[in-house]
Amino acid sequence: MARTQQKPRVFSRLLCNSRAARNRSCLFRQAGPQATVLLVLTAIIHALVFIEAIAQEINPPLGPYVHLADGDFADSSTFSTNTLLVTTSYFYWYDSYSNAHLVDGDGTDALTDHPPTLTDFSYKSKPWHGTQLSDMMDAGIDIVLPVYWGAPSERNPTNSQLYWSYAGLGPLVSARIELVQAGKQPPRIGLFYDTSTLQYNSWGEHIDLTTNRGREWFYESIRDFFSLIPPRHWAMINGQPVVFLYSSAFAVAHDQSSIDYVRQAFARDFGGRVPYIVREISLFRTKLGTVSVEPIPDSGGRNLERIP
Repeated sequence: MARTQQKPRVFSRLLCNSRAARNRSCLFRQAGPQATVLLVLTAIIHALVFIEAIAQEINPPLGPYVHLADGDFADSSTFSTNTLLVTTSYFYWYDSYSNAHLVDGDGTDALTDHPPTLTDFSYKSKPWHGTQLSDMMDAGIDIVLPVYWGAPSERNPTNSQLYWSYAGLGPLVSARIELVQAGKQPPRIGLFYDTSTLQYNSWGEHIDLTTNRGREWFYESIRDFFSLIPPRHWAMINGQPVVFLYSSAFAVAHDQSSIDYVRQAFARDFGGRVPYIVREISLFRTKLGTVSVEPIPDSGGRNLERIP
């Protein structure tokens, strides 16, 4: 956000530096009206390009599992598109210690369904995640999709109400490691990217996915999730990490370029792997046509991603 706040000062320095301003004044007096207009437009364009470059800077990866090589996937496994899979979204934002998402702001009950106990019912708790994973195993679930609200604006734990998105992933991974070491096969971890953060976030930005900054924002949100999960715990289909997307309605605008950029940047940062992107049924249909993502056949052989 600091970059955005600095824009007026940068623009002011470019246009109002006293010495540079005197030089430009002399130049404008010597040039004809048309040349003057061209010079002014050129200065403005260069200034805006400079500002845009600052705004498009991306944060460094939040976790350590990035810039991967083939060896980093030695202990990983993958599903195939020929395998029928059971997945579940996983809302892990609860915290019994602060009452987050358990009690509403007016003091009323925030839950519709209630667990047997709220003791240690928290995204911070490894035992709690372990219980959830064990229940998923009993239900025959193959892939767990944490519903994740991470975004470039939410990385500071002191001023983001969504930092649980990051803080809950470490205990989840630890719980899965413990189950694997016990000889069990808990669900592998994919991503459910809640795209509402494209509109509702700590910086108050409304993201346009057709711009460079918007594409960077979109990618960074996905990248930071996987940078916090060791690759051997990723849910993959045909070697591609699984990403489910929520509605595109939260973006100012979107097109195929946002998906293409994610694929390209992810391969660069994660050892050539390209994400297996699944769109929500209403997602990524634009005036230019339906955005292309990975096909998901149902048991009848139909392509669910192409159903109107």
